[in-house]
Amino acid sequence: MKHNDRVILSATKWSRRISFVLGLSSFALFAACTDYVGEIDDQIDELKELQARVESQKSSSSEEEEPVTSSSSLDEIVKHPSSSSRGDVLIITKPSSSSLIIIDDPELSSSSITVIKSSSSITIINNPVPESSSEAEAEIVMVTGLGSCAPVSTPINKGSSVKWKFSGNLSAGYKAIDFAKATFAWNFPSGLPASDATPSTSAAITFPTSGTASATLTLTMQDGKSETIQCSPLQVNGEPITCDCAVTGGDITDDQGVAIWTAACTSQANITSYTWDGVDLGADAASYQYVFQKKGEAHTPTLSVANDDNTVQTVNCPAMVASDSMISYSSLGSCAPVSTPINKGSSVRWKFSGNLSAGYKAIDFAKATFAWSFPGGSPAADATPSTSATITYANSGAARASLTLTMQDGFSEVIPCSPLQVNGDPISCTCIAAGGDIVENAGVATWTATCTSASEITSYIWDGTDAGETGTTFSYTFAAKGDTHTPTLEVGNSDGTVETVTCPAMTATDASKESD
Repeated sequence: MKHNDRVILSATKWSRRISFVLGLSSFALFAACTDYVGEIDDQIDELKELQARVESQKSSSSEEEEPVTSSSSLDEIVKHPSSSSRGDVLIITKPSSSSLIIIDDPELSSSSITVIKSSSSITIINNPVPESSSEAEAEIVMVTGLGSCAPVSTPINKGSSVKWKFSGNLSAGYKAIDFAKATFAWNFPSGLPASDATPSTSAAITFPTSGTASATLTLTMQDGKSETIQCSPLQVNGEPITCDCAVTGGDITDDQGVAIWTAACTSQANITSYTWDGVDLGADAASYQYVFQKKGEAHTPTLSVANDDNTVQTVNCPAMVASDSMISYSSLGSCAPVSTPINKGSSVRWKFSGNLSAGYKAIDFAKATFAWSFPGGSPAADATPSTSATITYANSGAARASLTLTMQDGFSEVIPCSPLQVNGDPISCTCIAAGGDIVENAGVATWTATCTSASEITSYIWDGTDAGETGTTFSYTFAAKGDTHTPTLEVGNSDGTVETVTCPAMTATDASKESD
């Protein structure tokens, strides 16, 4: 026999053996499937019997109950072996609705299963009692709503328009595509138009009157489930309210810890309320106090102001960090603007100086976390280490800042920075001195400041004492010839500018001792 013939004969024998093995495997697989189908048929028969019992109980009961399933749904029964000792879990689905009933460790008897009618799309019957018990305990898990809706922006002015947006709840048992196929029915009681059917985001709705505007959305899914959703309210403002908010005080020693915020608000309509930190203090409560307990505490009050044209204006008030004139500035260090004053609209950086006597090294400060806060500045916050980013100030006045410094060991401190003076309209001054002779002038020297500004001059502060808007002159009395004095002078105007003026030094003379 040739070699090729032997190879063909060997291949033929192996082919017959493989076919025989495959035939046995197919027979075994068929038998196993037949047994499994038989088990499913038995379960279907048992559930049909169970359904008949439930229907019987339903017809004899005075309460309206929902059947476990229809006969058309019996093909969708799946029995899963449980890994716990609690037995099997039976899941019954109802194709005609979105409901799902889960029966945990059921005993297939009419007394062991309770059918619960619920608006929820999921009902869990947990550990039904055995047949000998007269009642079954059930735990009902309610799913959340279909979603929420809200105006795209709030507040708006009366006569303006806004769209409303729906956000679907994907944990409600639906996918994004299901919400896209749903039917939307928007309702806007005080809007124009008053209704809309645009999916997801409504058409632009105009609100001609001020006040709080409501809206609802009736959402109907393709499976028939429907829900009316109350949207978040929209604030429609009438006559505008303009406010400025300033803060003073806050020193534990000098002010007993009391910080005072004052709001200066104007409107064509009557101001009806000032709501500070969530409390309506009435129409006259333009000022608000907060008492600090210790240095380093910080507070930024919330303020909303309302008028009788239904306008509610949110006002940004500056933060205040408590100081204490009797305590060193900070254990970790200090912070201050790189330069002061600046003109409004200009920018400046703020710099931190670490206190190496606080038990930390320079490398520790370099690894610390910096959180700068700049009320009234842009940006209002920054996380740049050591020296902040460039901060721009659009408004004049005294600008405050604070730094929350957190070391790697977890120690944290809020450091109030030295203030920044942001000037508005410039002030131009000249300062001259006269007198100062012990005999001829009785030792009295007089300095006179001549100042001009586009804004009204409001104060002359000589040697730390405010002489008011008319205090253009200052006197100092020498005791003896040769005494000298150079007064300090700061001039302020109504645009928040504070100008430091350099006045000439004066040395006392004595005409009676000129030969000396």
